Amino acid sequence: MVQADLSAETLEELLYWPWAEYRVLRDAAAVLFTSEEERRLAREFSLLYRCKEVVVNYGTAAPALDLETRARFPPGFSETPQAAFSSLLGRLHVKKGCDLLIEAFAALRNSSDGNAPLHLVLAGPCADEEYLLHLKRLAAAVTKDDGSITFTGMLSGNRKWGAFSAADAFVLPSHQENFGIAVVEALACGTPVLISTR
Repeated sequence: MVQADLSAETLEELLYWPWAEYRVLRDAAAVLFTSEEERRLAREFSLLYRCKEVVVNYGTAAPALDLETRARFPPGFSETPQAAFSSLLGRLHVKKGCDLLIEAFAALRNSSDGNAPLHLVLAGPCADEEYLLHLKRLAAAVTKDDGSITFTGMLSGNRKWGAFSAADAFVLPSHQENFGIAVVEALACGTPVLISTR
């Protein structure tokens, strides 16, 4: 008699995939991915994974920007209008490398000569309250809670475009990104972009 050592995930895959997801993917005209990395990672999800894969590109339309749009960003930021600032606009999630950005910002700020005040803005929703609290605690610790890091929450419409266009740089140190539409949005505003190789 052979004893099988199956995890709960393996059992779930054996029971669920053949009758549900496998057929949906197998019979689809195509399954769309926005990057090669996303496509590659999907293949690792299940032994039963079979589908016609297509990597597609998508972009964004350049916004109509004016001084009023820039001035709308963001509420509460007007206290430090002379500070050069970088921003991350998008979902605040572990995969985005938000903690790396906060630590790198603090290191840069602490190494500067003090003549150019720096400010970091993290703009976006965070579904995980514990993670958001962790980021805020980290920000307070590395900056001695001096207000040089701002969490704005979700920005949309003119406030979002104002944030992109007013920033000195858009930074996305993501651990794994499929396409990063925010990168294209920042570029459409003429904002320099710093991204990771992922």
